[in-house]
Amino acid sequence: MRGCLMLGFLRLLRRPARLAGLCLLPAVIFAAGMLLPPQSLDNPLHAGICLPESSSGAAALWDTLCQTDQAYVIFHTANETEITENVAAGKWECGFILHPQFETRYQQEDCGWLATVITSRSGTLSPILEEAFSAALYHIRAPWLATAYAAQNKLADANGLAVLRQQIADGLPENRQMDLLIESVHGQTQTGVHFGTAMARSVCQGLIAIFLFLYGLLAAADLNAARQTGWFVRMAAFTGQPRLLAGLAAAQFITAGLCGIAAYGFTTYFFAAGKGLIAILLYTAMLAGLAFVLAWLPGASQWLAAILPFAPAICLIFCPVLFDAGQFFAPAGALSAALPPTWLVRAFDGSDLHVLAAACIIIYTIAYAFAVGRRQNKAKRWPTKDV
Repeated sequence: MRGCLMLGFLRLLRRPARLAGLCLLPAVIFAAGMLLPPQSLDNPLHAGICLPESSSGAAALWDTLCQTDQAYVIFHTANETEITENVAAGKWECGFILHPQFETRYQQEDCGWLATVITSRSGTLSPILEEAFSAALYHIRAPWLATAYAAQNKLADANGLAVLRQQIADGLPENRQMDLLIESVHGQTQTGVHFGTAMARSVCQGLIAIFLFLYGLLAAADLNAARQTGWFVRMAAFTGQPRLLAGLAAAQFITAGLCGIAAYGFTTYFFAAGKGLIAILLYTAMLAGLAFVLAWLPGASQWLAAILPFAPAICLIFCPVLFDAGQFFAPAGALSAALPPTWLVRAFDGSDLHVLAAACIIIYTIAYAFAVGRRQNKAKRWPTKDV
């Protein structure tokens, strides 16, 4: 087995283009970390608000918005034109234009719409600002909502409602800072503003997962084609096809695993990634077993070569790297869960590490069955007899 492994490394050294391609993964992530330092990514979100003139309710709303945690959100007063231009230019995440009759509407229980939200297609984080705006709006409407509830349930008369409204208004804290708590789909919370860093980390981790998966398909096609060559047939006569094929696959994926670990190390250094070393080791081992199994299938090099041009687009669309397609289209969630890059992306968060372990067990069981079946066929074809 050691000789087959060394033969695999020698064969890989004779392919400098493939080695350069593997080294390209950590090089790209290193360049991204140098060009996009974390301090330049973690900027607060900005939003504009257009206030009607001579409105005490709008002034109270603005005072409440100013008390929002400015590590996350910063609001600016502006007119409609300024809001539209800044949102369209990407300087502000979104904008809010209050209704001209905001002063009379916000005091009513059934107030209708109170503000118009201005967003752009690139404003993916505008819901966070909308939540902050809604919280501030309900803060100033609290006395009126409470008195409306008391009137419906006949808890106080007309005079008592005015006193109750004033008591609730006096009881609201004046210097109330609205803290935002950001929680991921996996239940992890952020104690500070890390929107840009989190996005860069997610993209780098997804790039590692997709790159290694594509290399696994390429290696499987290469191993399948190598089985038809003359040198492989001659070497396999001495070592056996399963052992030789395993050595060639191990050499390729040891190198790929080292490049993946280096890329993840750069991701951890620049973008504060989690503990994903075990996940990468399991993922690389699983891909090595998958390439070994695919190499035994007839004509795998042809149909894998046909799949490879479309595989990057499929992985980018359906794997939760840039976005989670399953959140928008339910059937896409099943396809996303079946793609190996999704397993690694989720294992980076520590949620689906058992999926990679189970995949390794299943794939290596199938690989062992292929190797045993090959030995039995060879024994039947070339029977031996002790004398």
